[in-house]
Amino acid sequence: MERGASHTRARRAAVCAARCLALGSLLATTGIAAAAESRVPSNPAALLRDAVAADAAGDRKRADRLFNRVVTDYPIVADHAALANARAWLAAGDPAE
Repeated sequence: MERGASHTRARRAAVCAARCLALGSLLATTGIAAAAESRVPSNPAALLRDAVAADAAGDRKRADRLFNRVVTDYPIVADHAALANARAWLAAGDPAE
């Protein structure tokens, strides 16, 4: 009987390990997909630089979208991004936007 109980424990451990690997693989894949689909970089400074560069290149709509992402997702620098966006719209001659 001892041998059978040991075999059962080993089998359960193997099944548990397989389930853990499958779950870990699923979570890793989901995490990678979520990171790839993330709409916000982890660095608000990069967004601000991209927004300024887009504005300098004449792409106001992209710049506006990037400034607004900073405002929405990074409250600590939201005022700075909103002010930079307002100044860019004024410089473009379209304050109504």
